[in-house]
Amino acid sequence: MPTYQYLNEITATIEELNLLDGCTNSTEELNLLDGSVAGTVTNSKGVIYGASGEVNAKHYKLVVIQLQKLQQRLMPLHLLVMQWHLQ
Repeated sequence: MPTYQYLNEITATIEELNLLDGCTNSTEELNLLDGSVAGTVTNSKGVIYGASGEVNAKHYKLVVIQLQKLQQRLMPLHLLVMQWHLQ
């Protein structure tokens, strides 16, 4: 029979515990959301999109692929599609 000697140390309510029922996230994953605000970027935290799908940030870093390199990568796919349509 288990003993419940530490129950008086639990500070969560039954409702708060029930919110976690079925949750498969780790504490590290949940802590990424702590301090996050919808629609904004917080350093070292998860990003939550705003109600309209927007994210406001001070800096953006975009990865740009040169058009020539992109064309070289897409050309075999383009040729494959053309061949398929010709058959």
